[in-house]
Amino acid sequence: MKKAVAFLAATALACCTASSAAQHSASRMSEFEKQAAQIDSLHHALQAQAQLQALQAQKDHRQVQATISQLQGQLDVLQDRQKKLLYAAIALAALLVGLGIYAAILNKKGKQTFNRKALNLLVNEEGKPLREFIADAARQIISAQPAKVDEAALKKLVLSIIRQAPPQAQPAAPSPAKEEAPGGQPAAKPEQVRYADSIRKDGFFNKVTEQPNDDTVFELKLENPASAQFTVYEKAYSRVMKRPEFLPPAGCNRQITGCSQLEATPGKAHEHGGCWKVVSKLNVKIL
Repeated sequence: MKKAVAFLAATALACCTASSAAQHSASRMSEFEKQAAQIDSLHHALQAQAQLQALQAQKDHRQVQATISQLQGQLDVLQDRQKKLLYAAIALAALLVGLGIYAAILNKKGKQTFNRKALNLLVNEEGKPLREFIADAARQIISAQPAKVDEAALKKLVLSIIRQAPPQAQPAAPSPAKEEAPGGQPAAKPEQVRYADSIRKDGFFNKVTEQPNDDTVFELKLENPASAQFTVYEKAYSRVMKRPEFLPPAGCNRQITGCSQLEATPGKAHEHGGCWKVVSKLNVKIL
């Protein structure tokens, strides 16, 4: 009897233990399932986030491509405008050069026309030189007979004398008095000098003027209207010694051994159509 009771007690204990273990296993399984469900949902969330990031990256890439395309279009427009401005600048420079040449031609022709007009004024009753001639004649008559001259009669007399002269008659210009130096010798003629700022590659002087300026480099001493000797302008020595490139090979032979002293042997230049050209180079030594 005791053995049966012990067996029944052991059996009940075993059943309780088994039941507890089963419950514990079931609870552990449910926890595992919950954790697995959480992991699965987290995995799905990560996948969704990765897809969202991929879509955002594609969108950003498309936006970047669109921005690049827009900037490329603007760059093409700017390059096209730059080309147009360059062509316009070249055309404007050509126009200015043409206008300069045309102005030089007109200036030369204008001087000739002015000389013709001045010549015509000498035989024209309305010209200033003729009026001065009349005034001189009037003063001479008044000085000869100061008490008997009527002004109106004087004007009529002088005008009648002028009208009776041949149409092309020209009063002889008084010969200029020769200047004499001390000792009775004729005075030397004033030296004619021209100035230039540079020599071009073709050997022609650039910007020849009658007065020097801050850019003057060369001095041309005229021997006659078509020939001159040229050398370095004295006030440009310091600039030339600092920058020998002011003496281009087209018009100068340079010999440079230092930078404190300049010696120049004049060259020769001839006038060609209003411009001066080097025919014999200037020799310069910078010591």
